[in-house]
Amino acid sequence: MRLTGRNRCVFCGAKEVTDEHVWPDWVSRFLNEEVLPDAELGKQRFETDPATMQQRPVGRKWGGPALDMKVKRVCGPCNRGWMGDVEQAAIPHLKPMIRGERVPVDRDARDALATWAFLRVLMAEYTHPKQVAVPESHRRWLHRERRPPRQGVYIWLASYVGERWAGYYQHVPLATHKRPIGAGYRPGKMNAYGVTFGVYKLVFQVFGATTAPRGGGDLRHAGPLGDATFRIWPNRGGETIALPRPVGFDDAGLRDFANIFVPPTDKPPP
Repeated sequence: MRLTGRNRCVFCGAKEVTDEHVWPDWVSRFLNEEVLPDAELGKQRFETDPATMQQRPVGRKWGGPALDMKVKRVCGPCNRGWMGDVEQAAIPHLKPMIRGERVPVDRDARDALATWAFLRVLMAEYTHPKQVAVPESHRRWLHRERRPPRQGVYIWLASYVGERWAGYYQHVPLATHKRPIGAGYRPGKMNAYGVTFGVYKLVFQVFGATTAPRGGGDLRHAGPLGDATFRIWPNRGGETIALPRPVGFDDAGLRDFANIFVPPTDKPPP
């Protein structure tokens, strides 16, 4: 069964779908009640035209910390069942890092954080359906295994040290098999995606493709990006490490980090 029908759950294919928060209710409550009760920070979402790779802001820049976008693409049993389990496993690790704290994170915690970030990416891209680039096989894998795919998906964790954004989201659909990227583009031919999103002080970046890089590959950030990020998926180390890294991104740095998936000539101004 294909999972792409508008009225079918994107995970299990069920026909009855319900509203699902892109950012769960607890995130908005946590920001409003405990972290930023009097703040007027913004939230911004950027869209990328997959044919031209041109970017533009989507919607308005909200004031206040509430993150209340919804999509109607999952069924009740998924929403209340395994998706709820993913939330509960990640919340104890997410809350201190959203506040800006560095905490010890072991292998199990990294699995929980990576799974949560991947689930949020799969939900958030449906706020702009024309940008959907995550392949059906990746959604099926998450539904079956309760983890991101072991090959072809990479997830990094970082921190934000600016004071402008309570929420940030940038999604770039990619066609790594086409050069140049926009030449001959047809909907449905995207084979990769790069997403950077933040909840106040915590930042995730997710890159996924339908196959692992040629030769197996092991994607890592180098140089200053390597100093500021830690890859939590694939999770190949058993050590406990304090995360996020001590070096964080300011406003300009966050935009540059998000724009690593955009050809340099098409990058929007900071």
